[in-house]
Amino acid sequence: MIKLIQFELKKIFKSKFNLLLLILIFGTCFYMIREQSSRHYYPFEGENISLEGETLSDIETMRYLDEFKHLHAGNVDENYLKGMQDLYNSYIEKFQMNELDDELMKKAYGDNYLEIIEAGMNGSMSESEIEELRQKIYDAQDSSEFQYGVNWPNIYYNEDGTFSLNLFYKNQDKSRILSMLFSPSYEMLANKEEHLINYNDIKNKNYEMHEYDSSRIDFHSGFLRAEYITEDELALLNEDYVNWLNHKFLSNSTYADSEVGLETLNRMIGDSSMVLSRLLLILLIVVLCADVFSIERSNYVDQLLACSQKGNRQVYVAKWITMLILSILICIEYVIMAVGYVRYLVPIRNWNLVSESQFFLFTYKELILNNIGVLLTALLATASMTGFLSCVTKNRFASAIVSLCILLFPFFTGNWPGPYKNIPSMIVYGTDLWWGEFKSIGGVMASSLILTASLWLIISLVIFVIGYIKERRHVVS
Repeated sequence: MIKLIQFELKKIFKSKFNLLLLILIFGTCFYMIREQSSRHYYPFEGENISLEGETLSDIETMRYLDEFKHLHAGNVDENYLKGMQDLYNSYIEKFQMNELDDELMKKAYGDNYLEIIEAGMNGSMSESEIEELRQKIYDAQDSSEFQYGVNWPNIYYNEDGTFSLNLFYKNQDKSRILSMLFSPSYEMLANKEEHLINYNDIKNKNYEMHEYDSSRIDFHSGFLRAEYITEDELALLNEDYVNWLNHKFLSNSTYADSEVGLETLNRMIGDSSMVLSRLLLILLIVVLCADVFSIERSNYVDQLLACSQKGNRQVYVAKWITMLILSILICIEYVIMAVGYVRYLVPIRNWNLVSESQFFLFTYKELILNNIGVLLTALLATASMTGFLSCVTKNRFASAIVSLCILLFPFFTGNWPGPYKNIPSMIVYGTDLWWGEFKSIGGVMASSLILTASLWLIISLVIFVIGYIKERRHVVS
């Protein structure tokens, strides 16, 4: 069997087209990883200025943040929070960032900007004066933003007739890096018991309608900040579900360290900005697996196998194992490539750090393993589907075209992933690990990835058996 598998792999990679496509797709994926890995830290407006006054590139920003956060790593408690707050205040005082920049404020709002600020607070300006101010602000926005640093001149209106201005402080060019150095806020980890979800808030419908969409709601309770969701989505949180979320929140680590490397790696494997790379890997699987069975017909080997008492069945099993190995190897290679490049940029720290993006519910280890599982499930599902079509049609082009039609169909419906979330090309879109993607099965909370993988495992077993029955024919003529 091992020799058969080796022979199948040799046949696949003997093709110059397959090798060229493999190199091209992995080259493209590496290019995307290289371009996107530090893009999150790219200063789209102004520049990243270190506290020492040096201009930082996006990669230098990553390393600067990582070194600072790792230097101030520790267990989050009241003393830790107080120490970090004192450090933050010392920087604000050192760089006079709590003092208005008189020159910029006059340039943006006029010499009487203090009077305007006071009038905005008490609502004493007339409509004509506010309109004149608004036009002045719009004119200021038309000029180069870099004249003002990291913020635009702007005005914010309140329902009670008051308004506020975008304020410009001294040394505000350092404000961006300062906010990144001291984020995320770990306040909830120091007092977890005070930030648990209250099930009564759900039962009593203590939520607000979304500001711009009356069909959506914003729900805030404890550590959970669920915004722009439907009432049906909130209704999924029954009492057992809430108890499980609270228990998971309480049981997670309270250690703070640099999350720069882990966050970057998580985005490279599972972020929406990298979905094209995952779709390219799915395309690679389609091309490689479409020829697994059809190649025997093109070489007339299928006629020889049909006359063999056991050969046909052994080769069939070997081909399926080969497709399984291909999917795993491609997934591993992509993950190694992502890990290697991220580690080249910054160290990957404590895997048990909790992610603020998911309300400190999940560790980076859980998020990254979930995203690897998502990719692997999509690749295995694609291999299973394409391999079965290749087995049935015995035609490389027919099986590849039909597979691509199935994979691309949801994109043309205008409603994806939606009802098509279990199609391989949609799996990489819709199986993120987040608070609302769990279901209770026999008292155990299972993520959507587990459910999707289980579904495709059943489908794969069924079509494997169908193909096995079809291929076990023993013909002697």
